[in-house]
Amino acid sequence: ADATFCRVCGTKRTEITEAPLGPGESPTAIDAEAGSNDAADAAANSDVDAIADTNADADTSAEGEATANSEVSKLLEQIEFLKKQLEAAGAMPVELVELSVAEAEMKKAVQRLMEGDEAAEKDLERWDRCIQIHPDYIKRKEDEARRWKERERPLCEAALRRQRSLTPLEIADKSTDMLI
Repeated sequence: ADATFCRVCGTKRTEITEAPLGPGESPTAIDAEAGSNDAADAAANSDVDAIADTNADADTSAEGEATANSEVSKLLEQIEFLKKQLEAAGAMPVELVELSVAEAEMKKAVQRLMEGDEAAEKDLERWDRCIQIHPDYIKRKEDEARRWKERERPLCEAALRRQRSLTPLEIADKSTDMLI
């Protein structure tokens, strides 16, 4: 068995090289089952590159406009293909909507669920997933974490200074074995 590392989380795993893959199995399919998003990441990166190339090379002529329309069509096809891949892997693609709309829809789903509508659970999960990956929500959470650190840092530093003032200096340099 050869030791390798997971491309997703970096943990060590072993692959048994002696066992052949079954019919219809491929290393790519196995990685997809394990949650690997390399194909989706690569496709997304190629979409971004294509958009950047389209914007950089945009021409005001009719030929340039036709090329841009062709590129847009290809990108839309690529997006649909990626959505179908997500659905095939058991994940539902989430549409990008305004964060306030997603939060309002989630509140409605919570209300319906609390009223006994069990079908609302699926909507709740969908809107929660949409909110969790929304760029504005992520930025909001990062800002909250940054403000929390700024607010708590002086308190933590004061607590550390206080703790250090209570600990005798001769104990700070000793190991547990030496103190017992």
